[in-house]
Amino acid sequence: MNTSTISLHDFTKHLSTMSALEYLLEILPKCSKDGPWIAGGSLHRTYRNLQLQNSDVDVFFKDKEQMDAYVKEIITGENSRGKYKTKDYIVTEWHQSVTIRYMDNDWKIQCVTFKYFPSVQELFNSFDINICKLAYDGESVVYEQNVLSDIRSNSLKLNKDSINYPSVTLKRLVKYIKMGYNVLDEDLKILSQAFYSSKKKTIIIDMDIDANKIDGKDVNKDDYKNLSGSVSPTTPVSAIPVTLQSLPTGMPLSTIPPSALSAINAPLQINH
Repeated sequence: MNTSTISLHDFTKHLSTMSALEYLLEILPKCSKDGPWIAGGSLHRTYRNLQLQNSDVDVFFKDKEQMDAYVKEIITGENSRGKYKTKDYIVTEWHQSVTIRYMDNDWKIQCVTFKYFPSVQELFNSFDINICKLAYDGESVVYEQNVLSDIRSNSLKLNKDSINYPSVTLKRLVKYIKMGYNVLDEDLKILSQAFYSSKKKTIIIDMDIDANKIDGKDVNKDDYKNLSGSVSPTTPVSAIPVTLQSLPTGMPLSTIPPSALSAINAPLQINH
């Protein structure tokens, strides 16, 4: 896989004002080429000049020690000189997320813990969609070759070797289609085959139901909570996935029941 780098200034120079991500980078713990890395949706949304307030800032790490140090620094705010306040801290099996209050907005910093990565290249290899292969390493934005041009041309491609949870990929695919991205038939076939081959047949999606409430309970939305259909007794409500439909073994994507497709067409919050 070929990667390129671009300075953060050049990455955002087409924007008319300073981006929210740039403001956040001023107060968050520092990234580096050896990790941590801010990657995925927040960079994609920044490049497309989309709001970041209702999305997550996903942070990835080389190892647990690096993650622990990063989370501790956010919570204590030891290097922020009081510029923000910590509002919430949630730990699940898949991530540790800290919500901070900064510039009159709440920002969710999601520290991914379900897997650690020795390099940005390995991180990109785990992404199922091409346009998310963007990472900030403290000096530059690293991106897979052609990703910036793919974003500009609304060209979405799947990485067939990284579709480990087809239901999650399907949810993301619907989000990007709503953003204007085009999907080739060959990529739909890749996803259909992934459903056929996967033992994880549950379609899990996020819906805007009653102001983000399900059965009267607040439900937080993020992409990593849906990596498992199981919920432990200690899992917070914000980590419980919404299961709408199960697919029988061997059912291709083209034959998903209408009830599931109807649910998928419901308004979705675009996180990245």
